[in-house]
Amino acid sequence: MKTRNLKAFSIIELLIAMTAFLLIAIPIRAVVNLGYRNISYDNSYMKAVFYAEEGLEAARFIRAASWGNLEAGTYGINLANDGWELMDDPQIANGYTRTLVFSDVFRDASGNISDTSGTADPNTKKVESKVSWTWLSLQNKEVSFVVYLTNGN
Repeated sequence: MKTRNLKAFSIIELLIAMTAFLLIAIPIRAVVNLGYRNISYDNSYMKAVFYAEEGLEAARFIRAASWGNLEAGTYGINLANDGWELMDDPQIANGYTRTLVFSDVFRDASGNISDTSGTADPNTKKVESKVSWTWLSLQNKEVSFVVYLTNGN
């Protein structure tokens, strides 16, 4: 009569199999986690870009309503029944802080915009729309866009 020789896994074989599995599983998990982090950051960044662009559109609306409302300073904005209006405090919504910074514009002797000195241009304002947020409860991020608004357009 034939007898069967049954082999069982030894402890060493089991440890080798577990090590092989972990050598494959750990890098895959790291790649998946990195993908989720990137998607999370991209979503946060795109929301910030949207809020910053909306801030510039609000500045254009305020300029169209009354050029006299655009005084140099840092403001928040609020959407009221009549449209956008400036507020003294930054606007905080959904974890994002938005500010509009209005600055006077100076021109050099050639009429070009100068960052350092020159003649003040009463018909042009520099507007910077800044949006900041905290990502993953650790990192402070900021998006900023700049445009120049004129009294004539």
